[in-house]
Amino acid sequence: GQKTCSDTLKSLYIPELSTKHLRGEQLPTFDQLRQWAQDHQQQNDQLIRQNLNSDHPLMQHYFLIAFLIQHYCQHYETIQMVLQMRALQSRKTYTPKQSLQTLDLNTDAVTISDGAYTIGTTDAQFYYYDNETPPHSQTLKSFSISRNPICNGEYLNFINDNGYQQKSLWTQEGLNWLQQHSISHPLHWVKTSSEHWYQITNTGPQDLLTKQPVYGINWYEANAFAKWANARLHHEYEWETASKQY
Repeated sequence: GQKTCSDTLKSLYIPELSTKHLRGEQLPTFDQLRQWAQDHQQQNDQLIRQNLNSDHPLMQHYFLIAFLIQHYCQHYETIQMVLQMRALQSRKTYTPKQSLQTLDLNTDAVTISDGAYTIGTTDAQFYYYDNETPPHSQTLKSFSISRNPICNGEYLNFINDNGYQQKSLWTQEGLNWLQQHSISHPLHWVKTSSEHWYQITNTGPQDLLTKQPVYGINWYEANAFAKWANARLHHEYEWETASKQY
């Protein structure tokens, strides 16, 4: 019979049948993909409606629905990343309306005491992943953590203080990355000829707001910034514990 869009996509996403970097050229047309997505969405909606009140464990507290929403969000995030990278390849001249200003480090922090803390949950009011359960006890040493995420103005201080050039702030892998790609600022930041900064988003150039949380940096950059600020990056257990208490 005729080969369907689903048949094509199945072969594309089986690693043994399709090398990842070659998949783009083998995709069906946009109209075929859109129709395929619409057809499957209708089928999925019908299945969910038919089983909404099922006593199956996966339907308890709407676990499966929440799981699918979270999973789709991961795909949306990937799409946003691809759109961002495409936008970076077609930069347009832009004059910022607001000038990005440096800000001193915000030292407002909270301290978590030594102790054993519960990590994970089975509380039905939270839509958790299967790897976030069952809850277990984890012993943590006392630590401090900022009440607020690092903002663009604080990160600009790091750049202006030659943070990208201070080798002592970077791991060896980070230094290799810096040198290989000639990095001196976040990838989506752009400096004008008049020394003003703006950002490239997936919808085009925009102002960099001073108090907006910095994003789009990798672990090497975040780790170097933390060292520059006489701090460190926190473990997932520390993040979870602090967020539950504050």
